[in-house]
Amino acid sequence: MATMEGVLGWSRPAVKECPRRLAGRLWGALPEGRPLPEAAWQGRHRAVLVLLWLHALGLAAFGVGMGQDLAHSVAEGGVLAAVAVLAAQPRLGRRWRSAVASLGLITASAILVHLSGGYVEAHFHFFVMIAVIGLYQDWVPFLLALGYVVLHHGVFGVLAPGAVYNHPDALAHPWKWAAIHGAFVLAASAATVAAWRLSEAARARTEASEARLRLLTERLPAVLWSTDAALRFVAAQGAGLTTLGLRGEELVGTSLRERFGGDEPAGSTVAAHRRALQGESVAFELVWAGRTFEARVEPLRRPDGAAVGTVAVAVDVTERLDAESERQRLVDTSQAKSAFLANMSHELRTPMNGVLGMTELLLDTPLSPEQQEYAQTAHRSGESLLRVINDILDFSKVEDGQVQLECIDFDLRETVEDVAALLAARAHEQGLELTVALDPDVPTALQGDPFRLRQVLTNLLGNAVKFTARGEVGVHVQTVQTGVADTAGVTAMGLRFAVRDTGIGLTPAAQAGLFQPFAQADASTTRRYGGTGLGLAISQRLVALMGGTIGIESAPGEGSTFWFTATFAPAPPATPALPLPAAPRVQALQGGRVLVVDDNATNRRHVDRQLRTWGLHADGAADGPAALGLLREAAARGAPYDLALLDLQMPGMDGLMLARAITSDPTLAATRLVLLTSLGGGGHASAAARQAGILATLTKPVRQAQLYDTLVTVLTSPVLSGPGGAGLRAAPLAPLAPSATVAPVGPLGAAAPAVPPLPSLGSGVLLAEDNAVNQRVTQRMLEKLGYQVELVADGRAAVTALGRTSYAAVLMDCQMPELDGFRATAVIRRQEGTPGTGRRTPIIAMTAHALQGDRERCLAAGMDDYLAKPVRAEALAIMLQRWAPPVAAGAAPALPSDDMPIDLQALAALRELGDEDGTELVREVATLFLEDAPLRLAALRSAMGRGDAVAVAREAHTLKGSAASLGALPLAGLCAVLEGREPGLTSDLGATSGGLDVLGQLDAELERVRVALDAYLAPA
Repeated sequence: MATMEGVLGWSRPAVKECPRRLAGRLWGALPEGRPLPEAAWQGRHRAVLVLLWLHALGLAAFGVGMGQDLAHSVAEGGVLAAVAVLAAQPRLGRRWRSAVASLGLITASAILVHLSGGYVEAHFHFFVMIAVIGLYQDWVPFLLALGYVVLHHGVFGVLAPGAVYNHPDALAHPWKWAAIHGAFVLAASAATVAAWRLSEAARARTEASEARLRLLTERLPAVLWSTDAALRFVAAQGAGLTTLGLRGEELVGTSLRERFGGDEPAGSTVAAHRRALQGESVAFELVWAGRTFEARVEPLRRPDGAAVGTVAVAVDVTERLDAESERQRLVDTSQAKSAFLANMSHELRTPMNGVLGMTELLLDTPLSPEQQEYAQTAHRSGESLLRVINDILDFSKVEDGQVQLECIDFDLRETVEDVAALLAARAHEQGLELTVALDPDVPTALQGDPFRLRQVLTNLLGNAVKFTARGEVGVHVQTVQTGVADTAGVTAMGLRFAVRDTGIGLTPAAQAGLFQPFAQADASTTRRYGGTGLGLAISQRLVALMGGTIGIESAPGEGSTFWFTATFAPAPPATPALPLPAAPRVQALQGGRVLVVDDNATNRRHVDRQLRTWGLHADGAADGPAALGLLREAAARGAPYDLALLDLQMPGMDGLMLARAITSDPTLAATRLVLLTSLGGGGHASAAARQAGILATLTKPVRQAQLYDTLVTVLTSPVLSGPGGAGLRAAPLAPLAPSATVAPVGPLGAAAPAVPPLPSLGSGVLLAEDNAVNQRVTQRMLEKLGYQVELVADGRAAVTALGRTSYAAVLMDCQMPELDGFRATAVIRRQEGTPGTGRRTPIIAMTAHALQGDRERCLAAGMDDYLAKPVRAEALAIMLQRWAPPVAAGAAPALPSDDMPIDLQALAALRELGDEDGTELVREVATLFLEDAPLRLAALRSAMGRGDAVAVAREAHTLKGSAASLGALPLAGLCAVLEGREPGLTSDLGATSGGLDVLGQLDAELERVRVALDAYLAPA
């Protein structure tokens, strides 16, 4: 016999589990009996109570009609009425009230059955009441009602069938009738439960949908509301309500007019809703509780299309409008900054025009080697400053943070030594030793951006000198591994630059924010050191662009080491590394013996390393007595030193005393002597050094090329090879300078680049320039280039001059009074556009503005080319050669190369610019200055009296530029104090009592300048 397991494929555990699963599914099919929402329950309960009251009244009347006595009928109706009153009591709670009402309805059904004499149709009233009780969707009243029916039909109907059914068959077969009615009760209950389940499921879906919609609307950064036809709020939701400090319940039932009535723009809200009720879709702006919303209202329609209300949504745009306002403010600020930078460009570059122009002209005059180097150093410093100004004032780079690195061939050693040379004077004034060391394996021929590298090194080295009171500052360069290769497979050269000092050091807290903009290690009002705090932040960004990182190692009182890494490409093989002497001269150094005498161990170490690299044997001594001992010991064993490098400043026995001791000793006199000194030491020690037997002087930090060339010259010169050093004192030596007196190698000794001869233009060049100093500088440049020049001071005069005669070219300053260069050019171009007016005159913009877009602006104004101030003679020559047509051949242009109130060398350079002896030119410039300076002082005094610091700085700046061009350097320095550009001074010094003191000094200094100029220009 087949088992259930074999027939159905069920296992025995599955068979046992079947009833449980079936029961579980039946249980899951039952309603949950979740409480109704309060509003829904109240509505249904009121309907049940109304039905109960109808039963109370109807059954009493029905009982009388069925022949029951009045008192009995009224009593039954009263019981039902009492139940209705009890079911209406709120203190009973929802469940008890629904249970009481349910029992009242079932009791009414039982009374109806009894009053009808057990009439069978009346029994169906029970089933109807069960369905009505199902409206509560609560198991308690439903089960109470169901139990009531079961007791009534199943128990009371069996025990007393005549009282329930009142039918002959029921009297004979009560169980049969109980079963029949039980089936009806079961069917009615099942139908009620099924309807209950379906209703509950539908309600759950509705609630879930409403919950999702509510969640969405509550999270929206907006306000959503609906109104009826009377413009009363029906609903309101949205996160925007929270922003407004409201709740939706507070708005429901209130009038839209109460919230938004009145004037525009709030009144437009009511008007928009009225239009929506007429069928329009309206967008409007809503200002609500100080916040701004963009809103739209739509009509809410019935199925027949009639508008019965409105639905609106308002999005909070306050932050967006604020952001747009802030963005516009930033744009305005940016434009203002651009205008400020343009003006600052003019103010900075105008005096730079005089500085570089004068130094170029000065370099074209006969100068001694010492003067030539001074002028070249000043000129190079001015060029470096000009490049810094150009980049600082490049608006797009400042705004966008975009700095483009160059990739050019450069000499690393020369770049590092240039930076050290620029800061050497400051270091030596503070009594600091400044050293430069490159490891032997560091290549010097590289490709990269030397200016950016110089900028970082200048910042770090300048800080080191600034914060070091005594001791030394050194730069050390070494190689590091990068592992980075370019597309050609060439590995980039990684270098580590370390700037070490023996200064104040930094605490860990001070180091933490050191590379942040405007950060200061000491930000207190009593801080000792000034500065903006931008240098390190800029350096960090530049180092990152060069593919490296920057950091610091420091401890308070122990000095600091700022280091950074950078990557460079090796220069092509054809690029010369360092311009060292030819091979025969290199061989002349092999095996030579040199003694380095310096009290600074770092200096001795660096020089020793360089000497050994060239095949020399080097020893070191820390002072004079030790050096004499080594010299005598070497001479005694027959291996004397060929050359001694002597530091000038040493404790006890200085370099000159040591040199005298050496030359006075016959056994040591053959040793050649070279002096190492600071920038200011050469002139002071010149005569004494010659008498002591010094052959050459080198400036510290010593450039490798100069050291090498000096060694080769001194050691190989036949004049110096006489026995016992006799030839040494007979040799005709050039005057000692702060650098090697031998021919220097590198940029300081390089000749100025030649420019092809330019024509002399018979029609001349028109120079439109309002600055008197710049007029004279540019005029003299043009005249030395062979051009005839006519001067005008503003754009209107330039237009008049061009209307009167023709010129080969016009040099047009862009910023002039009356009519600036742009508008003057436009007038000129309009005049040239008139038929019969002749050819187009080349106009070259000459402006101190150097921002991106300035060239394009000049060309758009009708100018032909752009020449940035300060005007360089070489650039001027090339520009005129391009635009001015040749008329007749001319001479080749010559390109420029302590208590006194004026610099006589500056006056001598100015004299060189003039005709014959140049006295008239000096007299003219001096007269212009002496006429203008009192006016500037009066303006300064007036601005200071009214506390206008901006005017003080402007007037001081103008007077400073004129004074510096004339060589009145102390006067220019006082002006710089008022202008606020001296370290440690604030920009508003001019409006303080300290400014008044400086103004008094200005008066006295101007009188000194006047006396000195009168004496200088007095007839012999």
